[in-house]
Amino acid sequence: MLAYDKENKSIGILPTDAKELNAFAIRHTNKGAYVGAKKFLKDAGLLPNTSVVQAPVKAGQYIAIKL
Repeated sequence: MLAYDKENKSIGILPTDAKELNAFAIRHTNKGAYVGAKKFLKDAGLLPNTSVVQAPVKAGQYIAIKL
């Protein structure tokens, strides 16, 4: 599940069962991992102009990155 924290300009990812409706897969590469949610972010007006490369942080049950 994806969540947006407007105040902190952060995206949170809550790990769920991959079989859930509208789940986003985490894709792994030799450089790290990413979530293929470009259309979701674009539709929500949250798509950054450039790639965001940051170490994620733990925020409660979420894994978060600052945009």
